[in-house]
Amino acid sequence: MVAAVDASFSLDAVVITGGRSVEGEPASGIGLSLIGAATGEAAGSAITGNDGGGVVLIGESELRLNGCDLSGNGGGGIDVMESAEVRLVASRVSGNGGNGVEAGGSALLVVRDTAV
Repeated sequence: MVAAVDASFSLDAVVITGGRSVEGEPASGIGLSLIGAATGEAAGSAITGNDGGGVVLIGESELRLNGCDLSGNGGGGIDVMESAEVRLVASRVSGNGGNGVEAGGSALLVVRDTAV
C-alpha cells in the first residue's frame, strides 16, 4: 500500500500489491491513495491484488497513470472523489471487484487509449 497525503511522488515500473483490509480502518486495503493536495504520476506500473480498491483519490489530489495495469483488486479499479483529477493514458483497468473507473463530486477524469 502506498499513501500520499499533501505530498508528491513518481513511480516507474513499480508493482503495488498485497494491501490488506483491517477491521475498523476504512482506508485499509487500498493499493494507492492520494489525499488532500497530493500529486503523483505512475508509468509502466501495476496495481493489483489489493483487498480494497486499486487507486483512490480524495480532495484536490492529481494523478497521471501512463501504461499502467489496474487489475485483480477487491474494490474498484479507480475511485476519484471530490475535486480530484486523474489522467489515465494507454492503461488497462479490468477484473476488479467494483467499478472499473468511478468519479463523483466535481472530479475530473480524462481517459485516452485505455481499456476499461
